[in-house]
Amino acid sequence: MYKRAFSVHLEDTDAASLVYYPRLFYWAQISYELFLKSKNLPLNNLLEKAPYLLPIAACEGSFLAPLRFGDDLEACMTLLRLGTTSFTLEHTFTKKKEESKKSAEGIQNIIMAKASVRHVCTDRNLNKMPIPEPLRSHLSTLEPTQ
Repeated sequence: MYKRAFSVHLEDTDAASLVYYPRLFYWAQISYELFLKSKNLPLNNLLEKAPYLLPIAACEGSFLAPLRFGDDLEACMTLLRLGTTSFTLEHTFTKKKEESKKSAEGIQNIIMAKASVRHVCTDRNLNKMPIPEPLRSHLSTLEPTQ
């Protein structure tokens, strides 16, 4: 599991003052890049030097509640599936309940949005190939905790 905190900025919103839908995938990409960097596999180095690429084969996103300018969020990235040649990451974006809506158990997080992104590992000619080490091992650290 990889977590990071961030805020919704004015540039993230549309004319209705809600988060513009492509920002969900932008936030997912930022988490992915920061995770790779934390594992000493910065994406820019992979793109320039690695014998493989990790293009996106599928993505899906859902807003479960309105997100607005100024909202403070936590992004949580987990491994949904790790196959031989592909992997799927799930991104959950949560917001703490407002003070007036605290539960008896204390402050809880509300899931505001979700995204899933499936990457395929290919060689530089875009032929599928097995996910190499150490990337496979690093991805396995993203398995959700129970």
